[in-house]
Amino acid sequence: MRQLSAMAAVVAFFVLAAIGLLHGVPVWACSTRSIAGAFVLYVTLQLAARLTVAVLASAAVRGTDSADTARSDGGGRK
Repeated sequence: MRQLSAMAAVVAFFVLAAIGLLHGVPVWACSTRSIAGAFVLYVTLQLAARLTVAVLASAAVRGTDSADTARSDGGGRK
């Protein structure tokens, strides 16, 4: 996940820099904004990846528990 987040941040840096330069933003401001945007994207993607893994792991554990319960009580029929 880290490698994907880093690659997306690098791409975002260059895209933001190109957009800033095309709109006539000074180079120092363009680079600062591009670095900040890339950093925010990296952190956001890391948090989203961790949240996704946590949700999937929770669902897998819950799915396993309910399947075990269904088997132990006669297939879920009462």
